[in-house]
Amino acid sequence: MAIDFGERRIGIAISDSDQLFAFPLLTIDVKKSPAFLDKIVKIVNEQEVGKIIVGIPLTVDGKETNKSKQIKKFADKLSKYINIPIEFQDESLTTLHASEVLHLQKKSLKKNKSKLDKIAAALILRNYLESKI
Repeated sequence: MAIDFGERRIGIAISDSDQLFAFPLLTIDVKKSPAFLDKIVKIVNEQEVGKIIVGIPLTVDGKETNKSKQIKKFADKLSKYINIPIEFQDESLTTLHASEVLHLQKKSLKKNKSKLDKIAAALILRNYLESKI
């Protein structure tokens, strides 16, 4: 499973059992769902997730950003609710690529922000899975 963490929305994607493909699953609106950690735990249990990949933005030279530190705090908090490994995957340009996907589908970015986050999570997961081949 992959997470594209944002202060407003959290995109979630899952892979197939063979870990070959990444699929956008859902987007959690943090303001509408303050118990978002519980939702993530529920997904982990229902989908029998063995590992969580969290997207983390890095600079061009591979260094962490202020946002990276915030995401690591989120991952640390999440790790207290689950007992599976959490790894990080560079998420650079995934939101831009997700925007391009929506554009190719002729969908308005403004009206589809929730889709953007789960597509970005799927791209993070795809990149992770491809790095393991």
